[in-house]
Amino acid sequence: MVFAGFGMILLWGAISGSLGLTSLDPFCKTTAKYEATAVISWQGQQYTSTITRLNRRSRDWIYNLNSNGCGETKGTSHIFRTMGNQAILLNSRICNAAETALTKRKPVDVAKLCERKPGPNRVSGFVIDNADNPAMWQHFWFTGQKPPEVPGYDGIRLVSLTAVKTSAKPSDNYDELVPHLLAVKYLHLRDPDRRPFHPCGLIAHSRGKSSGSGGRRQIPYGEFLK
Repeated sequence: MVFAGFGMILLWGAISGSLGLTSLDPFCKTTAKYEATAVISWQGQQYTSTITRLNRRSRDWIYNLNSNGCGETKGTSHIFRTMGNQAILLNSRICNAAETALTKRKPVDVAKLCERKPGPNRVSGFVIDNADNPAMWQHFWFTGQKPPEVPGYDGIRLVSLTAVKTSAKPSDNYDELVPHLLAVKYLHLRDPDRRPFHPCGLIAHSRGKSSGSGGRRQIPYGEFLK
């Protein structure tokens, strides 16, 4: 009976998740659902990205078994396609303070509420060298956020980052704007503290597309921005 009951919970979790009934999901709880707009400036041009994201976390009763099981497929990152055909990726998850502010149903200044101290492991985002034919990727810090003792690129400026509560479904523009990035596997880079990081964390693994019979093409880290 115990196994049968747990089986029913698993089945209902799968059904409720597929139907978007997040409040009824026995494994995951929704902490925020918002539309976020990011504006950046790079090489004399401004770029804007708007996504809709659903932030979810495991429920307390199953957290130890399901700590990584509440991810979303769409809206996990902002994506910008530049005039030079590069692609810039930013994490779209907002901090706890911004999530709390969203309950007031007012636009939230995420850049102000979620300001972080610079650190070697706290990169701002990633740049892909070519949106149509990606060959390498590089991390960056926003202007003024790079630790002075750490080498790296900091030529991209964050103009604004805001969020507002919404009931819309999670969405982004990867498929329309940069579909080739979904057919790539980004090889790890390890920082001086031996912690691996790469752009894969901003793109849901389930959205990966094969680039041929050999699977997804792998691209390495490269310092093409100085």
